Amino acid sequence: MKKKIMEYQYNYEGKAYCCNWTIQWNFKLEPFVKDGESSGVGRFLGIDDGQIAVQMWFVEPGIKIENGQGYSVMLDTESKVITILKKDE
Repeated sequence: MKKKIMEYQYNYEGKAYCCNWTIQWNFKLEPFVKDGESSGVGRFLGIDDGQIAVQMWFVEPGIKIENGQGYSVMLDTESKVITILKKDE
């Protein structure tokens, strides 16, 4: 059985799954996920209105995160949830 990688409603909110982490957001975001569980390297790319909101690389034992201007990321390491936030305009 295939595991679920993404569920989202474009223009609203969504969730994606990568390397045993849940990534969530509550704004218009187009996600691209490469769950590298078998290779040990996963990648998440979130694009908002043509610009990169966030990029994440999942490599044991950690995560490298780069966020675009106007975006931030909140990590809950206990529940393995990453929330992408967008600054209000």
